[in-house]
Amino acid sequence: MTDVVRDRELHKQNLAEEVLRSQGVLRLRVAGTSMLPTLWPGDLVSIERTRIGAVMAGDLVLYQRDRRFFLHRVVERLDLGSSTRLVTQGDALPDRDVAISGAEVLGRLTAVRRRDAWVIPVRKLSALRRLLFWMVRHSELFKDFLLGAHAFRSRGIAPSWAPLPATSRSNCWN
Repeated sequence: MTDVVRDRELHKQNLAEEVLRSQGVLRLRVAGTSMLPTLWPGDLVSIERTRIGAVMAGDLVLYQRDRRFFLHRVVERLDLGSSTRLVTQGDALPDRDVAISGAEVLGRLTAVRRRDAWVIPVRKLSALRRLLFWMVRHSELFKDFLLGAHAFRSRGIAPSWAPLPATSRSNCWN
């Protein structure tokens, strides 16, 4: 990554963080695939500023680490006396993230805009959704199939004979 691109990305992140801290709400476009099938590339997400004490297992939180944004699901809450840490994991990723502190948490996802409707995310996952997560985590072929089907559906044209397009793995949120 060139210095110009790195500086531009850092500037965008600083601006997004400032908007969230000052206004309390931020909307971002999803670019990565780590949260499939919950979040898709192109989804618009609404993030509200929150304290770590208000976050529960199952919530999706936006946090910043190593100059990068991540939007992952809280899979475990560690209450360690006077401090709390959260363990997160991307729905499509096989491994959990390193626990995050309250200082790293920027906000909690409150809604997702997909196509023409806002959807409120659920904390409790159904057995079918857990099966989908397992399949996406363990099969690149299945993940590529889902991304290809999503790309065709987003364009509004999906002939059954058409090959799936090549997918991009560019993750700005990992």
